[in-house]
Amino acid sequence: MSRYWPAIILALTIVCAHAAALVPPKRHAAAARLEGTLTLDGKLDDPAWQKAPEHTGFENPLGQANRAPIPDEVQTHFRVLYDDAHLYFGIRCNEPKMNELTLEAARRQHDAAMWSDDDVEIFLDPVGDRLEYYQFATNAEGTQADLYMIERGNTARANWSSEWRAEVFHATDYWSLEVAIPFAAFHMRPSTRWSDTWGFSISRTRTPDPRFYSQYSPAKGYHDVVNYGTLGPIEVDRARYTIAAGDPSFRLEAAQEGYRVFSSVPLENRGEAAFSGTVQMAVMAEGTAPVQTPVELAPKSSVRVELPAAALAGQGRHGVILRVTSGQGHTALVRRHDDWLDYRPLTIHLTSPNYRTSIYATQRVDTIRGRVVLGLPEEQVKGMTVRVSLSSPLCPPRSAEVAVEGTQVAFELPAGDLPQGEYVLRAELLRPADAGKLEPVEDEEVPFRVLAPAPAVEARVDDQGTLLINGSPVFIRGWYGSMAYCVSAASFPQAQLPHSTNFMMGSTEFEQMDLGLYTLNGITRFIDEAKAKLDAPIDAELKAKLREAIARTWHSRNVIGYYISDEPECRGLSPRFLKSLYEFMAVEDPYRFCMIVSRSPATYIDACDVMCPHPYLTPQQYEDGRREFGSDLRHIHNVISEAAGANDGSKAIWSMPQTFTYGGLHGVHPSFSESRWFTFTSIANGA
Repeated sequence: MSRYWPAIILALTIVCAHAAALVPPKRHAAAARLEGTLTLDGKLDDPAWQKAPEHTGFENPLGQANRAPIPDEVQTHFRVLYDDAHLYFGIRCNEPKMNELTLEAARRQHDAAMWSDDDVEIFLDPVGDRLEYYQFATNAEGTQADLYMIERGNTARANWSSEWRAEVFHATDYWSLEVAIPFAAFHMRPSTRWSDTWGFSISRTRTPDPRFYSQYSPAKGYHDVVNYGTLGPIEVDRARYTIAAGDPSFRLEAAQEGYRVFSSVPLENRGEAAFSGTVQMAVMAEGTAPVQTPVELAPKSSVRVELPAAALAGQGRHGVILRVTSGQGHTALVRRHDDWLDYRPLTIHLTSPNYRTSIYATQRVDTIRGRVVLGLPEEQVKGMTVRVSLSSPLCPPRSAEVAVEGTQVAFELPAGDLPQGEYVLRAELLRPADAGKLEPVEDEEVPFRVLAPAPAVEARVDDQGTLLINGSPVFIRGWYGSMAYCVSAASFPQAQLPHSTNFMMGSTEFEQMDLGLYTLNGITRFIDEAKAKLDAPIDAELKAKLREAIARTWHSRNVIGYYISDEPECRGLSPRFLKSLYEFMAVEDPYRFCMIVSRSPATYIDACDVMCPHPYLTPQQYEDGRREFGSDLRHIHNVISEAAGANDGSKAIWSMPQTFTYGGLHGVHPSFSESRWFTFTSIANGA
């Protein structure tokens, strides 16, 4: 079920005539400073709650065909408190049919797909400019999900999550919850830009018949941030929350009992004062104790912090809590990261050829070069030997042995006379044994191919991230979802290969042949999204569908690649599932690239050959007609930098910041200055 299911349901029920006639009220909710203490148990019986104003009167979203009032017996009431560290919500959901609540999400599984459950969703924009916001959702069983929404809610940043509390209580005719969100969770935009009055919405999904989607300050849907209400005053010391964090990285080493986890995280001090404190990393696995290290940050500075090793009993997907605490004991930042912590004793990385472990007919590769990365402690492997060999029935094996001096071992093998066919590239870690012999410790194998000429077209990526079509470099001028995004066919120039090209996903045969367009074969329609959300490889049913798609594509010279996923972060698709799909496609059709579009490129870059990390850009428009970019251009910088940092040289990163939200569909076009910014920002970020 999509994260946006409530919004999708609402969109289907909107009647444009009603929507145009209604003006969003943008209601204000008052927040009060906490006096006394709160015990978070969901019961709302602490005296402190009575000091906060009560708010109610939830309504159906604007634009629905039937906006009948929400009956009192299913109304929602809430109060808001805050102190120096947390924002608190006390919410009561009246419900005469408590035995009919929908609770399908796994209890307490963070970010479970609970969007079709009975739930409450809180939306907060601390800056108040209605460009980006945080979403905190809790179902009636206490399952939590959180997202950071960008581009006015067009998409989510899948790599943001945090630690916060939500406790639920069930009575006979209502359910209630208490929520505590730390101010340290709101680090995605500088605290210096926070307002005392936040953009705010609170929504409730009720599933017993009659189903209601209701909002305190009704807008045109749950994610209509432009028409959210407000919350305040929220008067906190913003200088406490100047620390921001990037995505942490993890490396596992084998230990006597289980593994050691080595982690690091990039930190930024956005404040005007120096910061002194500690960084703590806690893996949410039984038997794993938190580790921490001191940190010193000058004003307006960044650093990557290396943490001590933590003990871990077993591999798997784990939540990790990052906490930065000041020397005065204040929590300056808290975030959550859910990732697979895997141990790989040996990993083979090829640098020549660097693409799909294959030599193409249009390539000349005289020497296979690469490195073997060892996942064992350096002190344990020194004095050992790495043997790399290439074998096949087609020719005698060839190998090289290299003494180990560190955890990365470079190797070379001759390749100038290899015949076409299939090979096995094997790396072995060997240690000295009796009588001068070497005995194996660990090994790894990857397939290697010398390919015949392509039957129709060879479209691949070189080590500079350049698209080569039949061996010639091609400049990608742009790509489009369909001809509808173009003002007219005449405005879309022909491909003019081999120098430059446009391509369009899913273009018609006429558009390909008569207009000279090149296209991608979109395969997203084959994917069962329920399966794609599981961290499991693709199954036989999907493989059969993909083989049929490849068979239809095999002899087409106009299809230069496969579009395997569009914005997978929006729908929670598993990067492991997509990587399995990509690896299958690369074997079945080695002559065409696979592309993903994502604003979380580091998460999905291993599942494609071409990563397009561009946002859909729209400037903020003011009543006097001015148009101005806020964080959009910064966002281009962030996602391209993220993609470049995650790239091992075998992927293309194409920054083509499209203007879908301008475009022929909307009748609004970028000005010359705005178009120039798109181009300059892309070039500056290595497009």
